[in-house]
Formats: sequence, structure tokens, C-alpha cells
Amino acid sequence: MGEIPKEIDSKIKLVTLDLDGTVVGKGGAISERTRVVVARLQAAGVAVALATGRPWFGARSIASTFNITSPSLFYSGALILNPATGEVYQECLIEPAAVREVLIRASESGLYTELYTRDGYFSGNDSEFRAIHTEYLGCASEIASLSEVAERFPILKFGFVVNRGEGEDALRALFREFPQLASSSAFGASHPHILFGNMTSRSASREGGFALLCSLAGVKGHEVASFGDGDSDIPFLRLAGVGVAMGNAPLSVKEAADLVTGTVDDDGAAAVLEQILSSL
Repeated sequence: MGEIPKEIDSKIKLVTLDLDGTVVGKGGAISERTRVVVARLQAAGVAVALATGRPWFGARSIASTFNITSPSLFYSGALILNPATGEVYQECLIEPAAVREVLIRASESGLYTELYTRDGYFSGNDSEFRAIHTEYLGCASEIASLSEVAERFPILKFGFVVNRGEGEDALRALFREFPQLASSSAFGASHPHILFGNMTSRSASREGGFALLCSLAGVKGHEVASFGDGDSDIPFLRLAGVGVAMGNAPLSVKEAADLVTGTVDDDGAAAVLEQILSSL
């Protein structure tokens, strides 16, 4: 594991944590070591925020576990709110016309597709992917006509699940076809053979989300330590004073980080958080 650069390690005032593959390991487990060091950092005055592609309702229990009181990022940046108070600072909806167009193309490509509102999510059909996502989020999607859902509710995010290798080309092609939307992907620690894809409003960029989290916390970018394991985490890793990639991250993520720690199952995030704590 790399060492935190000495010129910045004592200046960290905000830590941002990705969830799946970073602090949430196989089976949805969060280690006691991670829980303890997060609590100690907060007690020492370091703000801790979540920064995840998960929907708010799928991260609520984890926010409670960590006692997160700082504004945090969900839906890959489409929603920024304070988990402790529910106060919303940013909500970026996808234009209805874009929702309809993406639904048509995703259906033609045979992609398993989900639509997300602030309080729930919907699938057009049942599948093994729906069961896997239920495991990750702790709640099942409602099966419904996605076109009808799009007419009834404001949509924050598209979700897709494909087998790595087998379905990636169709997913990447969909991303390219809609450059007006922000796209990202990540894989889950418990099912490394699948890839999760996300599409949100372009105004919900990770770069904008990072800037807003810094502003709300009253810190500068160089005072932030960000942790992640997926390509969608790269903007945070590059913008933070200390960007930490997990050992289980792909090479692209490791190359974007200042240092690479151990894997999620080896408590890699906790090891660096302990370094930050010891430098305060």
C-alpha cells in the first residue's frame, strides 16, 4: 500500500467514500475496523460523506451505520442531500423526452433496464439481474411498464446490469448514442462477473458533485481524501488532495489515484483512514 503524501496528509478535512467495492464487501459486509475508524475520524472533526452510484433509499442504512451527517452524493451525482436531515441540495432529473428515447434503444438492444425515482425503482421484467440488484440495495424493484413509469414519475437515473464481456458492447454503444446524458459503470464486489451501468442528467456530473460537496463542507479540494474502486470514481480521485484506489479496482482507476491500498476484503480503505487519523 502506498503512503499518503506528507505535505497533504495532515490537512484532510473531508473524506468521501464510495460504497460497493470500497467499504462494502462481499455479501454487503462492512468491517468493524472500518466502522470504528470512520467514527473516530468524525469525532476528531473530519467530515465523512458518501459518494455513490447507489440511490438514496439503497444507501440509507449504510449512512445510518456510519452516522453520516455531512451532505452526500447519490445516484452518481443526480441527488445530493444530507442523510441526517433529508435536506436536498441538488436534484437533477432526466428530461422526459430523453427518458423515452433511451427506453426505446435499450429495449431494442435487449438490455436489462431500471428506472429510478427519489424513493424507489422499477424494472420492466424479472431476471437474475433484478435478484442481484435486490441483494445489493436491500429492496426489490417494482415490476412495471417502464414507459408508463416514465409518464408518471420524475426520473433521476437509468440503471443497467450486464454480464461483463458479454453485454458490455451493447451498454457502451448506448452510452455513446446519448452523449447528452452522463454515463458511468462499476462492478460489485459480490458479483465481479457483472457490470452496473448508470445514466443520469449531464448536469449531475461527478465533477460538479465534488465541487458542491466541498462547498457545503467549507473545504478546498486539496483538503479532501476520496476513496473508490470504479471508473465512475475517477473524477473524485483526481480532484481530491488524496485519491485512493482500492486494490480490487481496475487499472484505469489505479492510474488515476495518488495511491493504491488493499482490497475491500482486506480493509484497504480502513488502513488509509487510519493513516489519516494518525496524522491529525
